[in-house]
Amino acid sequence: MRTALSLSLLVACSDGVIAPDADGDGLSDALEIRLGLQPRVPDSDADGLADGDELGRGTDPLRADTDGDGLTDGDESTTDPLDSDVDDDGYPDGVEVARGSDPTDPTSIVYQGGWPAFAKVDDLEEPLSERWGFGERIRRFVLQDQHGQDVDLYDWFTADETDVVLILVVAPNCPACRAMGEWMSNTAYEVPGLPYDPVRKGIAVGATRLVVVVTAPSESTPAIPADLLVWEGLFGIDGVPVLLDADGALASYAEVQQRPAVMGLNDQLEVIAYEPTVPEVALNQALFQLGTYVYEYPY
Repeated sequence: MRTALSLSLLVACSDGVIAPDADGDGLSDALEIRLGLQPRVPDSDADGLADGDELGRGTDPLRADTDGDGLTDGDESTTDPLDSDVDDDGYPDGVEVARGSDPTDPTSIVYQGGWPAFAKVDDLEEPLSERWGFGERIRRFVLQDQHGQDVDLYDWFTADETDVVLILVVAPNCPACRAMGEWMSNTAYEVPGLPYDPVRKGIAVGATRLVVVVTAPSESTPAIPADLLVWEGLFGIDGVPVLLDADGALASYAEVQQRPAVMGLNDQLEVIAYEPTVPEVALNQALFQLGTYVYEYPY
């Protein structure tokens, strides 16, 4: 944190004579030049605060958003320009403001489950195609989670913070899906010859993001909210949402042919690894991103 300085000392010369301050920002021209500021511009970083005020408050007059929370220093009248998360709820103040929650109230959060949230989610370009494609961003889906909230998959746009995002598509009462859920959620559950333990560890530390989507097992049998609670109760993982694809729209878009299916996305939400009938393709990509690669499928 920058130490607040007396503005009278900053504008006065050593002999007590007031030094020129062409822009009237409370700092002498000579000092502004030494600090790399603009002596004829009162607000060098255009954040709504005069340079002298910034030094007095401890913010950076050369950085519009000192704490990097997505709000300019001048916009933080009710928050703290030196604290990116005033209410300590896990969401930066700028994200909360953009998404309509109160950055000063820890009970007012974007997602009850603590899922990631992207402030500029509406600015992301959505593809026009009706089906998935390699190297293409997935379509935007908003699905209900296990807490009853609508969750936007585009919130997993992480801008280089996550190596890979895995979308695990399962169906209720699917034995293979349950086996996958048991393996992913229970680190004590070992499968001989299965080399994907680094994926489980990556999920645990946040290097790999996992999103579980419970979809309709057939056109005549839609998935229901209770299916989310069942999955969460059996295979819940901290920090992992369980989402409802009630009408099978996501499964149709991904051309899922059997469940479980796993789609691998990069941090821009572009498809980098997927095979509708072979979940190991995406798991292998996750291993590659984590620094380990399997050249042959174990089964």
